[in-house]
Amino acid sequence: MAIAIPAIGAALRSGRESAVRAEIESIKQSLEAYKLKYGDYPPDLFDWNLAVRHYRKIFPNIDLNELNILRQLTWNAADGGPATNHGHLPTSMDRAEVVVWNLGGFSSDPRHPFTGAGGPLQVRPTIPAPTALQLTMAATYGYNATRENFLVDFQVSQLSMGEYNVTTGTATSLDDGDLFPVYRRNADGSPYLYFDSRTYGAAYTNPNNSTAYINQYVSPTGADWGSVRPYLSDQVVSPVEGIVQKSAGGALHFMEKNTFQLTSAGLDDKFGNLLIDSVTSEPIYFSYPSGTGYRVDGTTTPLPTAYEFCTKYGESSNGFTEDNHLDNFCSFAENRLDSELP
Repeated sequence: MAIAIPAIGAALRSGRESAVRAEIESIKQSLEAYKLKYGDYPPDLFDWNLAVRHYRKIFPNIDLNELNILRQLTWNAADGGPATNHGHLPTSMDRAEVVVWNLGGFSSDPRHPFTGAGGPLQVRPTIPAPTALQLTMAATYGYNATRENFLVDFQVSQLSMGEYNVTTGTATSLDDGDLFPVYRRNADGSPYLYFDSRTYGAAYTNPNNSTAYINQYVSPTGADWGSVRPYLSDQVVSPVEGIVQKSAGGALHFMEKNTFQLTSAGLDDKFGNLLIDSVTSEPIYFSYPSGTGYRVDGTTTPLPTAYEFCTKYGESSNGFTEDNHLDNFCSFAENRLDSELP
């Protein structure tokens, strides 16, 4: 009995991890299908201008009001003043929510891919006969759970949709209360994340309130999933191609520098933490497969910096070290990150 119980536990864990890896692979293949269908990978909504260019390219007849509604759903309401002056808020639709937004299916209506039949947004049941003005307002719409043309057949039990609210006429996401659901590892687990290669190391400053954002994922209030940024590669390339200058002879770039990164928090439902250089306030990124931490400066010629305490994904702060990254799964790795440490 003493021998059998640990063996059974290990087998169950292995089975659950295999399911996570299979789901990541399924989403990965769906992103490739998206590119095959539309000619490019979807945006992760960190960069608004990039997203606009993408949707106008794949939907050449799109009604501009569709983009205006999406903008209303992703602008920074804290800016104040006229709504037309609101800047984009890169976290309004975060790196978990874009998985469902982009792969859940768009409407076949060429002018209304977002609000048309089968699209991601539908008129709230509490507004049975919307006026022309109301149809231009984001508040008129709720999330459509019966989407068409989906590239991933998301299991409803793993979508973070809450109970139907008779006041708003829609169900809201359980993770942060907005109408964008996430797809989770299980009914109570952490979500799958998507990072677009065009925004891996991107930074954005809101023009109205000078708030700075770096592309990363932070679990919403009420969730305890931690935070994570895209991963760098340990492969040394020419300085011109790199993002982190190691020496005069080489540099590092991000993993999957021309495609995307998918990340799952593993069975502990903990992605990790966001480390910042205490002197320069620049973000620190982990590299794969060594798990070494590097500072990525917001300059055109990043300084060479490797952190002794950021080895094998260890996150040290105030005398404590955490290693939440170790059982993370990523689309570029065959197995858990710790299983591929050198």
